[in-house]
Amino acid sequence: MAASRAFGNGIEGIDFDMTKARGHAIMRSSPVHYVKSAAPRGSVFEQNVYDGSICAAFTDFWVDHKEPMDALKNMRDNSIHWPLGELPDGCEFLVLAEAAVSEECAVNSL
Repeated sequence: MAASRAFGNGIEGIDFDMTKARGHAIMRSSPVHYVKSAAPRGSVFEQNVYDGSICAAFTDFWVDHKEPMDALKNMRDNSIHWPLGELPDGCEFLVLAEAAVSEECAVNSL
């Protein structure tokens, strides 16, 4: 949520069209093996999704999801909308944010 606020319009302003169009290519360009080989998952990318995922990536990087699931439950208990859906085992939520680069930054990076 913090990253989406810092780089975009917050969790409510996720551009799923951009994520669908560019997400897989961006992940494939990652130097991190489990991200590079990840498969997009969820209803944003595929039809007939029955696990409740909307926008995730199957990274096959198995971590304990207890803490994020507790946070998600807390959000739902407080009527906060979570647009990414469920988090299946072996997956991580996938959020892309298009960031504007100022002219000064672009010149300084040359």
